Amino acid sequence: MKKLLVLLMLASVMSVTLGSLVPVNASAENLECPTPKSLMLHSWYGVKNTELLAKELIANDLVTYTYSQIYELYDNGKCAPKNAVLISLDDFYSVYENKVLFDMANVFVDCGLVMTLGLITRTESYKQDLDIWDKLKDLQKNGFEIASHSSNHYNPYDLDERGLRDEIVGSHEIVCEYLGKCPETYILPYGAGWDYDILLRIAGERYRSVVSIAGPSTYSGQFFVMKRTSPGDRTPSETIKYMEVAFPWFPQVNGENTVSRKVRKINKILSGLKVPY
Repeated sequence: MKKLLVLLMLASVMSVTLGSLVPVNASAENLECPTPKSLMLHSWYGVKNTELLAKELIANDLVTYTYSQIYELYDNGKCAPKNAVLISLDDFYSVYENKVLFDMANVFVDCGLVMTLGLITRTESYKQDLDIWDKLKDLQKNGFEIASHSSNHYNPYDLDERGLRDEIVGSHEIVCEYLGKCPETYILPYGAGWDYDILLRIAGERYRSVVSIAGPSTYSGQFFVMKRTSPGDRTPSETIKYMEVAFPWFPQVNGENTVSRKVRKINKILSGLKVPY
């Protein structure tokens, strides 16, 4: 029996050791990833700052991703690369046009970058502007993601389950109908509600993630809570530096940042180190 236990322990050590010597292709079931650098923009940021931000992203070798692209990577057992950055632009409406927002989005198109657009749909009682939907479809063809940003942009904490369903499910159905593709991402109004159990349950029925301001520093499982930050009054250059601090990264194994908490903890135990989790 003792020999059998020794053999089993050696096999475990070897599997962990081998796992650290080859690129990890962990299943999505066990994968835990650090949240990529994530920035939220609004119309007040303006076209000029967006142009400067785009130049800074390119100069710093950062690659823009949409949330949908993050889900696809995750489903294939991979975390986002370390140089990934998520840019979301909020408060598009499908019932009237905010020209500044479209001009900001087109800056990224011209630079070959992508972003996620937060769309407020209103309800079926409003007349949808088909010209706006056509513009959103064009941006989608350029690699942009159209996310739901609710029906009316109400504070989630002010709503009961019925109200949350009107905002979360109602907007989802309108986007599906008019865009021709259902949204996978729900951007929380006011960045609030990531810890609201009823909201998460309802959102989990239709979306892959909710995007918040506060939130965990990692994502895992089949439903994510993704945090992001605002540029505030920082310059684009300062914003890039700030995101490096605000979104810490896990150590990488052979260039692959697909390290789950379970594997990291086993490695720490085997190495004799005591690290709090």
